Amino acid sequence: MISIIQFSLFYIKNAMICHKIFLFFCLKPSFQIEKKHTCKISDKMKLTRHKFVRRLLNYYRHNFGINPPFVILIDGTFAFESLQWQIQIDEQLKSYLETNQIVCSTTLCAIKETELLGKIGHGAMLILKQYQIVKCDHYPCISADKCFQNLVVKHSTNKYFIASQVS
Repeated sequence: MISIIQFSLFYIKNAMICHKIFLFFCLKPSFQIEKKHTCKISDKMKLTRHKFVRRLLNYYRHNFGINPPFVILIDGTFAFESLQWQIQIDEQLKSYLETNQIVCSTTLCAIKETELLGKIGHGAMLILKQYQIVKCDHYPCISADKCFQNLVVKHSTNKYFIASQVS
């Protein structure tokens, strides 16, 4: 099964989400379908993917003023999937976005959501705790999706990437 990561970039204007883009990429350049067969992403596909990402980032840079450092809000499902595939999130995001100026962050609601999973989400919780925590004022904690959405609407001057797992 191919795992896909979803990035969403929200642009806020007058407390409404005006633009939303999705950037998809496979977690690993080679993954196993079965024990005997291995699929590899070709160099042409990598080049096409990087051209597409570069084109989208240039569009949003020129039209909406989204410049590095990019602030990326990381969800517990994204951290869990990266733990399963043994991927360094920082390094992969830097190579995917083609810049060293990224800030990985999360919220307390996302950390609490992974804590509620118990033993299954313990590794993802440890990954999330090492990132910068963006303050959210939710008590009691709500789901990470709703928290990220409220955060994007509340801080309309900031522009975020949201990293979450697509099912």
